[in-house]
Amino acid sequence: FVDLPPSYVIFVCTYDPFTDGLYRYTYEERCAETGAVLGDGAQRIFLNTKGTNDGDVPEELIHFLKYVENSTEAVAKATGDEKVQLLHRKVVALKRSRELEDAYMTMEEMLKEREAEGKAEGKAEERTRMLDLVSLMLADGLAEDIPRLKLDDEFCSSMLEKYHLK
Repeated sequence: FVDLPPSYVIFVCTYDPFTDGLYRYTYEERCAETGAVLGDGAQRIFLNTKGTNDGDVPEELIHFLKYVENSTEAVAKATGDEKVQLLHRKVVALKRSRELEDAYMTMEEMLKEREAEGKAEGKAEERTRMLDLVSLMLADGLAEDIPRLKLDDEFCSSMLEKYHLK
């Protein structure tokens, strides 16, 4: 055990798992018979967003848990904690990247179907135009409408016209 590095298992809960009102509960393995700590450096930490013991934990932990409970721009700013604000920016970027990925996959499916139906013009031209359309729609906050491009030819046409891509 001497050569093992410490290990941690961390649970982040949006409820109080042990009902004692703590933000953090830390457990180590103990011998049931003697109560002696095993000493392998392994700990289980339960973080609770509903804690009430503000004076017993670092303020940064409370900020983080408040953000976990309600991951909004307003909460991130209200904490005044730069690390939470950085985390929020990364969460927003990740969500946006997933939206982009979904949008481009939807567009890829649509292009393949159009090509199979013989509706697509030149393959490269159509792909470029549709990529431009998806990018413009995402920039305008229309990610939820992108699947309609595949399902509704009139809508697709109207969006191409709206963005002067037709």
